Amino acid sequence: MLGSGLGHSSLHGSAAYSCSKAAAWMLVRILADELRGDGIAVNELIPGPVRTAMTADAPNQPGSVLNLAEEWVKAPEDVGPLVLFLATQPARGPTGQSFSLMRRTF
Repeated sequence: MLGSGLGHSSLHGSAAYSCSKAAAWMLVRILADELRGDGIAVNELIPGPVRTAMTADAPNQPGSVLNLAEEWVKAPEDVGPLVLFLATQPARGPTGQSFSLMRRTF
């Protein structure tokens, strides 16, 4: 499941977005618990800002939603190794966890 660091924050003006991401994080935890007996792992990947067509015009300054001036802005291929790591874990591997490539903490 793809998550967001903003779901773990209290950034002014982002109540709906942050609540939806926090709900996704709780879904990861509950599904991991419910599916553990079936050998299914459920984890969350928080890549942080990734430069894509959707973020191409995002402001690159402090105070912006992405806060790109203070963050490591990744290319899609920067996220691939963590995705591959998670996809290749054995059934007894991590579950109900949040894996982040973000540099900042809230």
